This record gives sequence, structure tokens and C-alpha cells, in this order.
Amino acid sequence: MHGVTAVVLAIAISSATAARWAKICSSQPANKIRGCDSQGCGGYNDARGGKRHEGVDVVCEDGSVVYAPFTGKINSQAGPYGNGNAIDNGVQLSGSGFCVKMFYIKPVKYSGPIKKGEKIGVLLPMQRVYRGITSHVHIQNCDLTDPTPNLQLLLNVFDSIKERRRSSHKMPALSLVALVSLVSTVFAKQLDAHPPQQQHRHWAQICSGNPINKIRGCDRYGCGHFGADRHSHKGKHAGVDVICADGATVYAPFSGQLSGPIRFFHNGNAIDDGVQIRGSGYCVKLVCIHPIRYHGQIHRGQQLGRMLPMQRVFPGITSHIHVENCDHSDPTHLLTPVVPPFPQQDTHWATVCSGNPTNEIRGCDRYGCGYYGAPRRNGKGKHTGVDVICSDGATVYAPFSGELSGPIKFFHNGNAIDDGVQIRGSGFCVKIVCIHPTRYNGRISKGQILGRMLPMQRVFPGIISHIHIENCDRSDPTTNLERGKGQKE
Repeated sequence: MHGVTAVVLAIAISSATAARWAKICSSQPANKIRGCDSQGCGGYNDARGGKRHEGVDVVCEDGSVVYAPFTGKINSQAGPYGNGNAIDNGVQLSGSGFCVKMFYIKPVKYSGPIKKGEKIGVLLPMQRVYRGITSHVHIQNCDLTDPTPNLQLLLNVFDSIKERRRSSHKMPALSLVALVSLVSTVFAKQLDAHPPQQQHRHWAQICSGNPINKIRGCDRYGCGHFGADRHSHKGKHAGVDVICADGATVYAPFSGQLSGPIRFFHNGNAIDDGVQIRGSGYCVKLVCIHPIRYHGQIHRGQQLGRMLPMQRVFPGITSHIHVENCDHSDPTHLLTPVVPPFPQQDTHWATVCSGNPTNEIRGCDRYGCGYYGAPRRNGKGKHTGVDVICSDGATVYAPFSGELSGPIKFFHNGNAIDDGVQIRGSGFCVKIVCIHPTRYNGRISKGQILGRMLPMQRVFPGIISHIHIENCDRSDPTTNLERGKGQKE
């Protein structure tokens, strides 16, 4: 029975994880990422001496065997420092649609083919250089995007299995049928987040603030649907306009090869940029965005770039990404996801400050007003967040569950309230500033203590003390904060 069960489990796992990376280190089977220690933190984008961590640190004991995460070719030696110290070594590896640099290892070779899971080297003596650090392999995507999702799958799956086994009182061991059902359920959830390419008949979310790829309606500049009138009825719209706030993060709708730049207006205005993606049976041009690069491979859902400032060129328009098939056919049916990529059970956030159960937003005082879009800098700018009333020293709570990163500096002058943190998760991403968080990294749950309100009266005497809350894509967070009088969690 156990042999059959093992075979079934192995088949399920091998089928579902083919696109994910293998175990990296012999002493750490789940690709655990280094937390924080006296030398810093190991997560992607963590602070690094005024800069940001461009990779992730996978926990690994000195001298452990290190394995290739995917099948490919070792391109060259890649050292992190260039100073020849005891850990200044590594390799660049590319293949299977990936390209990474792996630091702090002594490789078995500096060129040639290698298979997924094959020994690629051993971890160098990190404790000799950084005593007390959590020893680790540094893994960095060649395009500097986040490699975390490719490292996480097996950990999440086995955690789910172990958790369900612990919660079962009537079944000391999973039956074959139950195990198959469990594995199928767990991997179905994984496939919702990272499905294999051949499964995708619909494209991924394109803009961070628009999870269902909603298409622009009509405004005074025209309409955003395919075939809408253009040029005073002398032409037709050859694409669709996907709503996207200026500055929002833009994602690849499918995996493919980039080429560009793509110029739409050919006049050099502030939104005259874009890129083409060809792959997975599709070819599309995305314009009015600034891509992170114009060439190379990109994966479905991977960050593609940022929305350009459309309001600067067309004031009052519904800001959007123009999405156009290379053959000028209608892409509308591909943009409508079967299931929204971020199903949100909680559309309203938790109480943010202990003295303000309804998340009341600051009104106006002699320093300005706290609502979204309020004038700033003598009328030359707009408030890109909202100010939730909070007394100095009050307890601050996480509005939703997610992953912390920081610190976030708002003023960049070291004053008494220049601190904060970012939370990303549950389909949201916000920056919360003018608080001192309990920590800058790790997981936090909705309603859990996040930190304390800093002494705002010391910096702005007489102001209505408040927490500044700003969506990462600078869209309006007001509706998520509205809880109603006396509304409870």
C-alpha cells in the first residue's frame, strides 16, 4: 500500500512541479529563504545599505552540496564581490526558460550542460567571512526579477499535506484515495497561481490595480473596446484598452519573447513606449508602458514594467494600457479570466489604529487634507494616499494578511516619523508610514499588531495625527478602509 501511495504521490508531484526549481541545498530540502540576522535579511528586495537585495538567500550550511535548480547550461563564472575572498565565487546558469546567478559556491565546472538536481558545487565557508550569519546560497535572476515563486512550490505543498494530517483525528494515516484527493486539491491551488502554459486559454492579469482586466469604457477622448471609432469615424480601434492607473505595475499576459521598443505615437511624448511579446501561440503589443527591458524571455505573470503617466498627455482620460494583437484581431476574449487571479474574501481591511475602529480619515487642518487626491505642494501635486487618524503612540494593526518588507522612508530626512513598512498579500499591496513596525520582514496576519504610531506632533505641532496609507500602485485605498460605524471584524 505504501509503495503504491508513494508512486501516486511522486507522479502527482512530478507532473505539477515540472516548471518549478529543484531543491538547491542538500542540508535544506524545502528551499527555505534566510530571514533576518545581524548581517541583514535574505528576502527579495530587502534593504541593502541604501540599495535593495536583488535576489534571495536560500539557507544552506557551509560545505553542503548545492544542486542545479533547472536543466540548462553553465555559462560562466560569476563572483559577487570581485575581491577574491573565501566566498567570492559562483556561476551563471541558463536554460528551461530561466537564467540565474548562484553565489557563494565552489562549482564543479564553469561551463557546459547540467541537469536539474545534478550537483553544481558546494557551499563555501560563509562563517569565515561573516561570522554568525545564516549561511546561504544567493540566487539572483539575470533580469533581476523576483525568483521566490520558483523556489516555493514544494514547501507549500508539503506544509499543506502535513497540516491536514495533523488535523485528522479519525485517520492516523492517509488512505490512498484520500492522499490522491489531497494532492490533487493542493496542486490545483498551486496551478491556479502558477499554471503550466499549455493550460492558459486566457491571459493573466495585466495591471496591478485591475485583477479582471477590465476594459476602459467611454470618456471624452473615445472608447476602449475593440473596433471603437477612431479619427472622427475614419478608422477603428485595432486593440483594447485595459484600465491601469498611472504608475501601476504591469505584468506579462503570457510567456514569450520580448522585442521592442514599440512606438505608438511616434512623437516622443510621455507615454510613447511599449513592447511586443511573442510566444505560447500569441503575439501582442502593449503600449503606454515602460518595460523593464525590451528583449529576452519573460514568464506569464512576471513583472513587465510600469504604466506611463497618461494623465500628463490626456488629462481626464481613463488611464489604460493599449493591448493590440500583432494580426489586429480582437483580444477581448483572451483578457477575460475564467477566475479572477486574486479572489478576495475580505474586500474591507481591518481596523488600522487602536483608537479609530472605523478607519476614519483625517479631514483638513492647517497642514492640508487627508483624503485621496487632496492638493499637495502648493497645488502642484496630489495626495497619493489617505491619512487614517491615529493618536501618537497608538497601536497599529495589519489591514490584511501578507508579507512585510521595508523599511519604507517617506521623508528621507531622518525625522521622528520617517519610518514605515510595506505589506503585500491577499490581492493588495500598501505602504504604511509614520509608524514604527515591530519588524520589517516576514509574514503577518490581518488584525495582528504591526507596530506603533510615531510622535507626529513633535514634527507637525497641531496636525491631526495620522497614519499615511498608500497603495503600491498609487490607486485610491479609500473603499477598502471604509468600515462603517460600529462595524466589527
